[in-house]
Amino acid sequence: MIIILGDGAHAKVVQSVFGAPLAIHCWDSTDISVDDELCFGMAHPQHKRQLVEMHGSSHKFASAIHRRSFIDDTVLWKAPGVQVMAGAILQYGVFLGRYTLVNTGAQIDHDCVIGDYCHIGPGAILCGNVTLGDDCVIGAGTVVVQGVSLDAGTKISAGSLVVRQDDVRASRRVLRGN
Repeated sequence: MIIILGDGAHAKVVQSVFGAPLAIHCWDSTDISVDDELCFGMAHPQHKRQLVEMHGSSHKFASAIHRRSFIDDTVLWKAPGVQVMAGAILQYGVFLGRYTLVNTGAQIDHDCVIGDYCHIGPGAILCGNVTLGDDCVIGAGTVVVQGVSLDAGTKISAGSLVVRQDDVRASRRVLRGN
């Protein structure tokens, strides 16, 4: 059985990816059988890390790939726990790290490298050859232009335009859109 960890709106979206009713638990549930496969029902990288620390040695984490996403045949990901939601587009040569979420309608163009535990928000666009370190959060509707590399833990707010990495490096945050 697949158990979705998290009981908010994202858990319901993940449930729809599998197309069948699944058990949904609060993210800190301890009443999970060792035979159950787990899937994240939340987007926050630190919550995912806590769950992997709590359950990772005893459980397998399922990936959730929506049937209405487009994933080029050359895309690679380190299972487990990758999620690609409806309308997402992953182009030639993209690499996704473990436990990464590519949310609804996000676009990741050619040769991007995405670290572990990242969240690419709904409608975000990563132009070609973008690199994200682990634990990055790219807000909804954000555009990161070609060739930008963002350090681990970088958080970009919704609607931002990231034109060069120097705009972000000092604080690892863009607090508002342009």
